[in-house]
Amino acid sequence: MRSKTLAEKAAWDFVKDLPHGKKFSLCTILPVGIFGPPLSDNSSESIDNIVGIFEGKVAMIPKLTINGVDVRDVSEAHVRCLTTPDAAGKRFLLDSGNFYYPDLVKDLSDEFGPQGYKIPVRQMPNPLLKMASCFSEQVKDLRTLGEHPKVMDTDNLRNLLGIDPIPVKKTMLDMSYALIELGKIKKTDKYHGPQNSS
Repeated sequence: MRSKTLAEKAAWDFVKDLPHGKKFSLCTILPVGIFGPPLSDNSSESIDNIVGIFEGKVAMIPKLTINGVDVRDVSEAHVRCLTTPDAAGKRFLLDSGNFYYPDLVKDLSDEFGPQGYKIPVRQMPNPLLKMASCFSEQVKDLRTLGEHPKVMDTDNLRNLLGIDPIPVKKTMLDMSYALIELGKIKKTDKYHGPQNSS
């Protein structure tokens, strides 16, 4: 997080310090955790997390609240920033809102359980999460973020760019179906594909 903040500051300073005839417009797009349907079978942290849930690599679900945004909203924000003159000089925080991890996993279980997937819904006790964070940098980062969820001001995203973020539940269901269709998650005999993921 700190490196992203420093990179953004460096970009603003760079443009500010350019000679008058060389200045150009800058806006910054600042997404929280990016989720959503991938276009390829490449891996990422968010993809690996969802695949791990489906494959049973995650035995218990941490009781954390996370911020997330749909990759399709991130893409749309880039296009609209390039085509909206009033975007110049602005910062755009991209966030669909907070989601409680156990609720997200329950949504996945409700959708995919009847299709033959065993989604773990047992919640991890907080002391166990605290202990696990001592041994895993990834768990430590997740715990740090999840214990202190942020409320983001997305007014610029909504009002200036006209983007109403895709709800997190739809994002996660669409992502899961895409991962199954791409072969990252194995299809079960009961798999029927998306019927209504909104």
